[in-house]
Amino acid sequence: MTNQERWEFLYHSACMCLEEAERFLELREWNLGVRRAQEAVELFLKGMLKKIGIEFPKVHDIGRFFVKSVKEKGIRIEEREEKEIIRISQELCSKRAPAFYWEKEFTMKDATQAVKDAKWIKEFINKINGEAQ
Repeated sequence: MTNQERWEFLYHSACMCLEEAERFLELREWNLGVRRAQEAVELFLKGMLKKIGIEFPKVHDIGRFFVKSVKEKGIRIEEREEKEIIRISQELCSKRAPAFYWEKEFTMKDATQAVKDAKWIKEFINKINGEAQ
């Protein structure tokens, strides 16, 4: 599989996870909404890394690595965007297992914010996608 094919696969998978997260909000399944939002963020970021030819570490919190790697490839990221990517990746990663295994009960507010953050990441990825070509 080429980097372009992997990018397309991961981006599609991320979009599916985001759609599922939104559906779980409708179903009032807050924990599953948080979990799927985290997965979407991880896949959006890892997909873009593959597109630009960077092999990513097999970890869930990819935010710092993503920011560093993208900047090294000459893709411009504003400081506020850097901070937001790192914040979102860290926060959702810390909620990943507790949400899935019900070690913590998340709220509508938690799930809504997680989906909002995943949508922000998707918009950011769509914005820089053209710069990565």
